[in-house]
Amino acid sequence: MVSPSFLGFVLLAVALFASGCGDEHSPAMGTTSGGGSAGAPDVALAGRAGDAGRGSDDDAGAGEPGLPLGGAGGVPATSPERHLSTPAELSARSAHGYENNESGLIHPDTLSRWLSDWASERPRGIEGDLVILQLGAAQTALPYAPSHEGVRTYLANDLPALMEVRLNGVTAIGRSPARGVKVDSYLRRYGIDPARDFVLLASGSAQPGALSALARAWLPLRYWGFAHENLGLLQGSVVAGLPDEKRVATALEPASDGAARVPSLGRDHFSLLANVGSVRLAVATELPLLDVRSEDAFDGRVLSESASDDTCLDGPPLCTAIRGGRIPSSLHLPIGQLLTADGARLLPLDELDGALSSAGLGPHDEVVVYDDDGDKSAIATFALLAVAGVPARWYASSFVEWASLNASHPEPALRALPTDSPWRTDTAGESEVWAELGRGIRPLIVDPYAASSDAVTSTDRAYLESPPPLPGLGDGGSECAAP
Repeated sequence: MVSPSFLGFVLLAVALFASGCGDEHSPAMGTTSGGGSAGAPDVALAGRAGDAGRGSDDDAGAGEPGLPLGGAGGVPATSPERHLSTPAELSARSAHGYENNESGLIHPDTLSRWLSDWASERPRGIEGDLVILQLGAAQTALPYAPSHEGVRTYLANDLPALMEVRLNGVTAIGRSPARGVKVDSYLRRYGIDPARDFVLLASGSAQPGALSALARAWLPLRYWGFAHENLGLLQGSVVAGLPDEKRVATALEPASDGAARVPSLGRDHFSLLANVGSVRLAVATELPLLDVRSEDAFDGRVLSESASDDTCLDGPPLCTAIRGGRIPSSLHLPIGQLLTADGARLLPLDELDGALSSAGLGPHDEVVVYDDDGDKSAIATFALLAVAGVPARWYASSFVEWASLNASHPEPALRALPTDSPWRTDTAGESEVWAELGRGIRPLIVDPYAASSDAVTSTDRAYLESPPPLPGLGDGGSECAAP
C-alpha cells in the first residue's frame, strides 16, 4: 500500500515538473531516503557536516555518507573558483546615518540623488543600471519612481515568485528561496545583470506587509550570490520618500531580454539559509537562536499563525502551528522592537544595536532567526545581516515547521511523524496549547527517517555547477518568473 506521505511526494514532484520550471536538479528528486532506518539520521543530527549549523558546516558541500559530493547525479558540490561564504562574510554594517549608505538599507534621499544623475552618483563599482523593482503603486497620479538613461523602474508585484515551497529531504512546508531556474528566469524577465546592475527593492506605499515582502525578495537574491554592493532595500516607500517632481505616472514593461544568470557570479551564499537539521544542531551545541514572535507566542500561550499556509482544513488565513511553545534555548526579541510604530521602517542603527544587546545577542554572535512562518524573521534577518552587521541565518520555515514535526498531538490526524522518527521536536515535553483539528498545519512529510534536511542547498549547488537551459518564453518561461 502506498503511504500518504509518499503519494504526496510524488504529486508534488509531478507538479514541479509540469510547471515548465522543472530541471534535472529538481528538489523533488534531490534527496535520498536515508535507508529506512530510524537510527541512521541520529548521526546526521549529532554533528555530521551535511547538516551542521555554522556557515561552512551545513553549506560546505559535504555529501551523504557513501554518495558523491553534491547529491544530485554526482555533480561536484563546488569548483575551485567558487567561494563558499560564511554568515560572517555575508554580514555588512550600515553607516550610522542611513543617508550615507550606498547598499543595504537605502535612504530616500540617496535614491533621489541617484535619480537626478545616475551616471555620476551611482555607487562605486557599479557599472550597469539602477533597476528599481517596485512592489505596489499608491493610489495617486504619480505612483512610480521614474525611468530614464541608466534607470529602469518596473512594477514588480511578482516579487513573491522569488520564494517557493521546497522539499528539504524531510518535509515541505512554508517557503524557501526559489530554485535557480526560477531566479534566473526572473532576472531574464527584468533584464537584470547581477554582476553589473544595482537592484533596489522598493515599496510604492507603506502598505501592511510591504517591508516583509521586500525582505523576502532581498534574501533569495542574496542567497543566490548577489553581492551586498549590488543590492538595496528602500527605507520607507517611494511615495513617502520622493517628492512629486521625482515621481511619474507609469513604469516600464519588462522586456524579458536578460541574459545573465546567477551561476556566472561564482558565489555560494547558501549558508544564509538554515534548515531544521541545522536548527537542531544549534540547539544541541547552544548556538544562539533569535525568536522575533510576540511574547505570547514565545511563552506558548498562543499558537503561531501562518496567513499564507493552505494545508490546514479550514484554509488560509486560519492555519496555525500544530502546538505552542518555542525552540529550546531561544533568545527573544519581538520584531516591533526593530521597527518604527507604523511597522514600515527600521529604527536608527543605535536603537537596533540597543535592542539586540538587550536581547542578549552580541555583535559578532552567529544567530539563527525565526518567527511564525518566515515573514517577520525575514525583516529581522535583513536588519541583522545588512544593517547591524550581525552574522545571521534565516530559518525560513520557522516555528510552523518546527512544531509540525510531532507524534503526540491529541488528534491523530495532526501527528505528522511516527513515534520513532529522529526528526521529532516534541520530545522535550508536551505542549499545553494544541492546534484545533481544522486549523493545524499539515506538512507534506517526504521521509520521516531522512539522513539530512539539506536537499535544498544540495540541489542549488548542483544548479550552480551545471545549470540547464532556461525554459523558452513560449514554453513556460513566464510561468517560472511569475507563478
